[in-house]
Amino acid sequence: MRKLVCLAAVAALCAVPAYAQVTLDLRVVTDGSSATTSANPGDPVNVYIEGMLSMGDNSGLALWATNIKDTSAQADLCTDLVLDSPGGDIDQFKRNLGLTNPGPGGAGDTSGYGGTCDGAGGYWQVGGAQNTINNTGPTLYPVGTVVTDIANGGAYVVLAAGTLTVPLSATNDIVLALDTPFANYIDLGETGPVYAVSAVDGANISITGALTISVGGGAVSPVFTAVDSMGVHTGAGALAKSVNFASGANHEGRVVDSGANGRLTIEVTFDKAMAAGGEALVVNPAIAGAIATADGSTTLVISYPGNAPVDETCYNFDLAGSVAVDTGVFGSTAEDTDFCLCYNLGDVDGDGTVLTSDKNKVLGAAQWAQSIAAIYNPPTVPAATDTDRDGTVLTGDKNIVLGASNWSHSPTPCP
Repeated sequence: MRKLVCLAAVAALCAVPAYAQVTLDLRVVTDGSSATTSANPGDPVNVYIEGMLSMGDNSGLALWATNIKDTSAQADLCTDLVLDSPGGDIDQFKRNLGLTNPGPGGAGDTSGYGGTCDGAGGYWQVGGAQNTINNTGPTLYPVGTVVTDIANGGAYVVLAAGTLTVPLSATNDIVLALDTPFANYIDLGETGPVYAVSAVDGANISITGALTISVGGGAVSPVFTAVDSMGVHTGAGALAKSVNFASGANHEGRVVDSGANGRLTIEVTFDKAMAAGGEALVVNPAIAGAIATADGSTTLVISYPGNAPVDETCYNFDLAGSVAVDTGVFGSTAEDTDFCLCYNLGDVDGDGTVLTSDKNKVLGAAQWAQSIAAIYNPPTVPAATDTDRDGTVLTGDKNIVLGASNWSHSPTPCP
């Protein structure tokens, strides 16, 4: 517990009685200093903590800190929110230039400026202190140079910035709120190198509102992404392989056929059944050829004709207007059926980039010189090492991974 009170202790030790009623206002906002925004589950939302001191009766912030929590209990901020200094002069509040609580990694972890997890989904003491005591050693911090008049210009300044990832499980508004703030300010006219500071009286620290994120009302974005090598889809003996979906939702997809005609068919399974008839599937970039859905089931069947898809390209699939059998409308809730399939030839391990780990999988004793019929047992086991689809893992597969058009390449981001 001692690490969580170090900033408060610094505030007490470094403060002298205030002669002016200095005030501090804090608020949590998003882009454009707005207190409201909309987003879908899985979307990132920019989060800023801004502050403003009363102008002219001080020489700027010496120390500031506040707790932050989601009062709606929709998000676990310890995993969903990352906060840090916005950079520039504010870095003087952050170790090693300034003084903060230890981060998750303990002493020396500068991420403590973003707060310490409180064990209940929120953060204690986001913020830090400048080196107003002119410390030069022997400790490693603080060692920075004091910057005066921070937040003392008659306008809000960003004190902390980061991103909240809306959890896939969120169904109601997320409300980020600040509480228990404390602060010191540099006394008016101080020039250092040691700066006299005074505490902002608790009664003079105000919090203006909270940030409300309306879940489900934002622009449509993909729910999950498949990043995997699907082979070249040509030649006799081409067999099925899995598609690796990175998602916290209950979705899965797999290639069910890739025959001599080069046609690739993918089944994508959702956690709600589609109603029979009326599905409107839009693909960007467009794919010419047969694309069908299995009405009345949870399975969407997508057929790539010929040699599609195009290497290093992500295809965005939008299934709109299909009423789910067990309530809800696809495309309008947290179980939105927009998704991406990314084709990346040579990405054997499905991590989004073709690198040494992919080559090593091809050369592995369990794969190298093996018949694909022996490796695929059952055929849906993820084993993408037969990248040339000739039925055997050999030099041709290694050369595809190492080829200049594939090595170190990643697919374009999903639209």
